[in-house]
Amino acid sequence: MSKILVLTFLLMSFGAFSSEYTQLKKIAEKSLNDNIIKLENGSVLRAGAHQFASLWTRDFCFASRGLWKIGREDVIKTHLNFLLDNLSDD
Repeated sequence: MSKILVLTFLLMSFGAFSSEYTQLKKIAEKSLNDNIIKLENGSVLRAGAHQFASLWTRDFCFASRGLWKIGREDVIKTHLNFLLDNLSDD
């Protein structure tokens, strides 16, 4: 997931509004939605659609505020539970 898209969602928290901002918000929201994948126990966020089509904890943490802003708390909850359920002993 692009850092620019994540930063766009962070800007939403500070009330930045303009037509350019609105377009960036749409792009960022589409990127998040396009990278939500459905697993047996719910939906999680993958890092990207191509070479990064896997789950990255760092990228998920950056994107979690954007997920919250678009109303996808279900993805945050499922992803966090997935991470906690798969901790290594070390």
